[in-house]
Amino acid sequence: MQDLPVLKATEMITVRSVDGQSVFTMPDIAAALHVDPALVRKQFSRNVDAWGADETSVCHFDTGAGLRDIRWFTSRGAMRFCRYVK
Repeated sequence: MQDLPVLKATEMITVRSVDGQSVFTMPDIAAALHVDPALVRKQFSRNVDAWGADETSVCHFDTGAGLRDIRWFTSRGAMRFCRYVK
């Protein structure tokens, strides 16, 4: 299964790469905040208008099981979760 390339992984956070840009996925953000990934998805869907197109997007990967979408956030977009997820 394909995934976004990892640039750096620490005990606190995993930084990935999309087109040479450092990004974070929802599971990465949840792990850093020590919350359930479902909470991050829920907060994103409740506050979707808070994120600009330059702060989040979706990558599409064709896997053996079908198309897989991975939502990613820039550093600025990920920091919004510090305000919304507690």
